[in-house]
Amino acid sequence: MDILRNLFGFPEPPANSPQQTASPLPSPAPIHRRVMAIIHNPVFRSRRGQKAQQVFGWNDPDRLAQEYIADIRACSAGYANFEIAERIEVDGFPVKRDGFVYTEDNFLQAWQSRRFHDPDGVDYLRLVRDFNIFRRSTVVRLMRCGCSAFPTAATTSRSWRGREHSGATRRHSKGRSKPLAAS
Repeated sequence: MDILRNLFGFPEPPANSPQQTASPLPSPAPIHRRVMAIIHNPVFRSRRGQKAQQVFGWNDPDRLAQEYIADIRACSAGYANFEIAERIEVDGFPVKRDGFVYTEDNFLQAWQSRRFHDPDGVDYLRLVRDFNIFRRSTVVRLMRCGCSAFPTAATTSRSWRGREHSGATRRHSKGRSKPLAAS
């Protein structure tokens, strides 16, 4: 705690202040979840077939995923434990909410000019359909799905519940589909 006090400039507590005691409530049992990782890392043929990660000098997505899992475990005091049960690396760009998809050429132009497509959000329901996430979840017993991509891909920390649901949408009696909410 001294590090945080020093970092944020908080004063030291008085010497006679009461010490915090452990909670009398029992600690919850740790949870263990298997997850699917979808990594968008397109190959740039104009750059000798290198993946985006190498072309632009971006961090290794597998290392970042393991560090994120370790951070979650540490921040939760060992309560939240995740394991990547299935990893899919995509040679392509994610589809945006409005249907736009980058090509190698227009992404390189956008990267150089720093002017990217707007709206920038990813179509997550399309990811659910394209990767058969709910069907896979019953086979691999996945509980969550995470998405990792390069900068400007506009992926956010999203997860979809797997075992609890039978499909990406539920049918209403009138034939309309109700999308499942991301959590």
